[in-house]
Order: sequence, then C-alpha cells, then structure tokens
Amino acid sequence: MTRDITPAGWPATGAVDEAFAEVRASFDRFCLAAGIEALGTMMEADVVAGRATIARRRGGRTLGRTRGRIGFHGGKIEVERPRVRGVDGGEVTIPSWETAAQEDWLGRGAMNLMLINVRIYDVLKLRLRCQALIHGDETTVQVLKEKDKEASSTSYMWAYCSGEDSEQPIVLFDYQPGRGQEHPQTFLGDYRGILMSDGYSAWRTLKGATHIGCVAHARRRFVDALKARKKPGGLPAQALKFFDQLYRIERQVREEKPDDGETRANYRRRFRQQHSIPVLNTLKAWLEAIAAKVVPDTKLGDAVSYTLNQWEYLTRYNEDGEMPIHNNLLERDIRIFACGRKNWLFSDTVDGASASAVVYSLVLTCRACSVEPFAWLRHVLTELPQRARPLR
Repeated sequence: MTRDITPAGWPATGAVDEAFAEVRASFDRFCLAAGIEALGTMMEADVVAGRATIARRRGGRTLGRTRGRIGFHGGKIEVERPRVRGVDGGEVTIPSWETAAQEDWLGRGAMNLMLINVRIYDVLKLRLRCQALIHGDETTVQVLKEKDKEASSTSYMWAYCSGEDSEQPIVLFDYQPGRGQEHPQTFLGDYRGILMSDGYSAWRTLKGATHIGCVAHARRRFVDALKARKKPGGLPAQALKFFDQLYRIERQVREEKPDDGETRANYRRRFRQQHSIPVLNTLKAWLEAIAAKVVPDTKLGDAVSYTLNQWEYLTRYNEDGEMPIHNNLLERDIRIFACGRKNWLFSDTVDGASASAVVYSLVLTCRACSVEPFAWLRHVLTELPQRARPLR
C-alpha cells in the first residue's frame, strides 16, 4: 500500500531527497551516513577533530591532552574517562562530559563535537518523520537537577524507530520531563504514516497517523494473569493458545515465498486475511463470553478488558502487509537503555539526560544499520571537522 506520509507544510518527499543530492556517503544505503554528509552545510570550519583536546590552565601551564573511548558492550554504552598528567605529577581523572562542561573542564573543541552529534540527530529526526512506519514507546529515567521537580521524581525517555524492513533504519531517543501527549505531538508533528504503539492514550492523540496496537502487550497481560494463579492452566492458558496461533502464522508467512509477481507485503496481507482473521474472530467471541464472568480488579480481568478495549488497534495489522504485529523491535532497543540505567542509575542534569538521548540514538542507529559504533564515531569526528568550507 502506497502512502503519502509527508507532513503538511513540508516539501514533498522528492524535494527532501533533492536537498540531499550532494550527499556522498561513506556508508552507502545507511540514512545515518546520509544525514552526516548533509550536515556539511552546517559545520564550522574550526571544529576539533576526532579526539578532544582536554586542557585546563593551571599556573599558566597546560595539564595535558588525552583521549576518551566509547564502547558498546553487552548492551551498555561504556565511556572510559580519560586521565591526564597534572603539573604536580599526579594523574587527574576527567569527569564525564556533561558534568565537566559545567565546570569548564572541556574546551570549545569538545563542545563542538557534541554539536556535531546533535545536528546529526536533527537530520535523522527529519528522515524518520518521512518514513511510512514508526514505532513509538517510552521508558522512565531519573534526573536529579530539574527545575520544579524533586530529585526522586520520574522523567521519561521517549523512543522512536523505523520499521523492521526500512531501507534507512533509525532509532531515536528523546528526553522529556513528563509523559504528556504534547511530547509525541511535538516530536512527530503532523505525521501521517503508520504509528505502532501500546495502549497509552498519548500516542493516539496524533490525529493524522494510522494507529496500530501491540499484540505482544495484550499477550503479556495474560502471561501475568497466568503467573498470578496458584495452579497452572485455566482461562489465561486458554487465551495464550490463541496468541500462540497468531504468532505461528507470522512465523509461517515469513518463511514462505510470495507467488511470482506478488510483493512480500501483498502476500503477507493475503496470508493474514486467510489465516489470522479466523483466529482473531474466535478469540474475540471467547473474550466477550468470559468478560462477564471474570473479576474486573484482577490480572485476568485487566487482560480481558485491555484486549477488548484495544481490539480495533490490535487487529488492524491484518489490513496492510507492511504493518507489524507487535512493538518488539523498539522494545529491544529500549532494553539496552534499561540495562545501562541499572548501572548509571540517573542523570545529574537535564542537559546530561538530553545528551544521553543523543548518544544512545546514534549508537543504536549504528547497531540497526549493522555499523560498528566506535568505528563510525571515529569516522564522523575525524572527517567532518576537516572540511575546509561547507558544502554548497
């Protein structure tokens, strides 16, 4: 199905592509690299290259020059804080950049390097909003120093990514102080494509998007209901059998090949119409039959009411072969952030949380594009600052 998803007031997709006509990407086919090259129009000539000169005057003498390293290991973004030799012969550990910047430990070069990352992020955001399918979700984060909020209060990292079959994979995190509807509205604007999300109402306020729900979220509620039982089996187990059939159909349609001349999307839609729709119809009838029998204020009652209330969105994936059945693609990326959160616990400032969102976005987009993050960061921070003058 062909969709016009260009937001109102934006140039047509062709015009957006024309704006990137001068792009000569090192990593062909990856939107991340396309965004990097497009940023040539915005780069300053005096940005320091891929290693930051970290210096501080002390008694008229410079402490030294060093490099920090960024790695991606076991689902965590790890930053090795550089150490420099001081004038008194002792070693000094440079604080993380978000704290160091406030204390004037970093020079202008290091700040310009972060500016590069932010501008790349902005181009990726533009590219993402022009895609036909976007996944959306959110997770919590704690920020200690935020205006009008307690240090123990909850803030949010909103997450977005392109579809699994996208030729330009993009993953973006966006830090916000709350969970209000204004945050996805601001980020996505007048988006008119397909938006995959859970049942949280803030997502559904984007009026121009075609909304689809996450079947995995509904299934997960029945899993919780099954765990809450003292004995295995019962109604939750029966419900899970329906979901197992739906996922078995999805695996089967991925393994089989379309007929000659038929696109993968059309074949997936036809296969779902033939096999998934009957299962869903039976599931809905079964849910409606037991709805009056289950206690509302229980895990099972919550699972049944959620599934029936979200039915329109949960079943819409059968209308279009491009639509996914669940939001697991983005949840896997959020899991990486959550793993890191268990280690670093919180962000000190709002600027630090926003910087974390940018770094996670770039690294996870590299991962989605099968590009090694450290090699890419080294390439970008080395090549972009060397431009003698911006591209025209």
